[in-house]
This record gives sequence, C-alpha cells and structure tokens, in this order.
Amino acid sequence: MLGKRTLLKVLLAAALVVVVSFLSLGIYLALKIWPIGADVPMLRTPAWEFKDLNEYREELMLRRETKEGGALLIKRTDLETVYRYDPQKRSLSSDGDAEWQKAGGPIAKCFDYLTRKPARDVVVTHNEPEHQLLIGKPGALREVPTAGGYPLKNEVSPSGRWVAVLSGTGPAISSLMPFSGDFILGQRYHEILSLPDAHQVGKPIHFPVEDIKDFFDMCWSADEEFVVHTYWLYTYLVVVPTDVSSR
Repeated sequence: MLGKRTLLKVLLAAALVVVVSFLSLGIYLALKIWPIGADVPMLRTPAWEFKDLNEYREELMLRRETKEGGALLIKRTDLETVYRYDPQKRSLSSDGDAEWQKAGGPIAKCFDYLTRKPARDVVVTHNEPEHQLLIGKPGALREVPTAGGYPLKNEVSPSGRWVAVLSGTGPAISSLMPFSGDFILGQRYHEILSLPDAHQVGKPIHFPVEDIKDFFDMCWSADEEFVVHTYWLYTYLVVVPTDVSSR
C-alpha cells in the first residue's frame, strides 16, 4: 500500500512538471512572437479612421508649428481635421486647417514621389525574400543587420543623411497568398541608421502595434526630428523622435 502511494506521488509530481514545462514554453513562445510593451505611445486618430487616402490625388503632410520647432502638425489634404502632436506630452489633439495655415515650419509631403531623387548616391533597399536590408553605392550593396533581424519598412530622410528602419524579431511565416511576402511575427523595433556608413544612431526603441499584421507608411518631418508611422487604415499613428536634426 505504501509503495502504491509513493508511486502515485511520483506520477503526480512528474505530471505537474510536464504541465508547468508546457505552460512555461507557451508563455515564452507567446512573448517571442507577440510584441510586448513600447517606448512610444500609440496615438488614435478617430477623425481619420477607415477613411482611405488616395496618395496619387491627395497628400499626407507634416509641418512644425514654428521654424524653431514646437508642435508637429499632421494633415491630410482630403479631410478637415489636422492633428497636433505635442513632443513634451507625447499626445495628439485635433485642430483645424487654420492652425496649419498659421504654422511657420517647412512642409514635408509624405507621398511626393515624383520630385524625390536618390540622396547622396546611396541606395537603401529591402530584399524581401531573403529578409535583408541592403545599403551602399549602386552595384555595391551590402547587407546591414537590423534591430529585429527582419526588416519590414525603411525610409530615407530628406537630406539623405539617415534612414529610419522598422523591423521585427520574427520568426517569418510563409504567406498563403502569392506575391504577398512572408508574415513576420515578434517584437517591432524602430531605429535610425546614418548614411552611407549605416551606423546606428542612438538605441532602437520598442515600437507599438495593435496587431502584428499592421503595416505602416513612414514619413520624416522636414527638419528630420520626427518620423511618423501611419497605419494604413488610419485608425492610429506613431510619432518617433529621431535624435537627429537637419537644422
């Protein structure tokens, strides 16, 4: 009888170890594939949400409140509401077009593709099948590691001196849809790299997303002090200070 009780205790202890191990593994994998925490806030844009912007006819624009700095104004040319980002409070409030017109800072047009030219003869591109960020002179590109390991998006600053990079830690899951690219899981990171040497400027920051399927348009302010990530459904955006400036 005593032997049976001892065996039962051993079996229960072994079962407990197995359950705890599986739970620990599940928690570890969940933390690895799902973004947890962020260093900058996710900012809601209720006046813009689910209102598609035709970037070939309309424009998303950024403008500082004054030539010296101040708030960052974010405007869509197809809607009346202008959003005002307060760098000190890291908050977003809504304004009208009158505030935009009174602002004194230079305007950055985020979708002004036709007038953009390659900056400083440096190429920055993303090899999506191989998950590589490539930087260098034309014909002499080299792979540059990213904070997350899987580059998702990049945008060169107006002066061509820096590039903003958004990356994820993975793993990569093959898409069931042809030509749609892999699905990248894991924590998101935003970082700034100098060009052409691709040195990291400051530390990468944890970037907030509502869902790991979310993807963004990236836009630099004209003074290069902020990068704005706009979720494609316009339900929220993320403003990231760059720690660099063109002033």
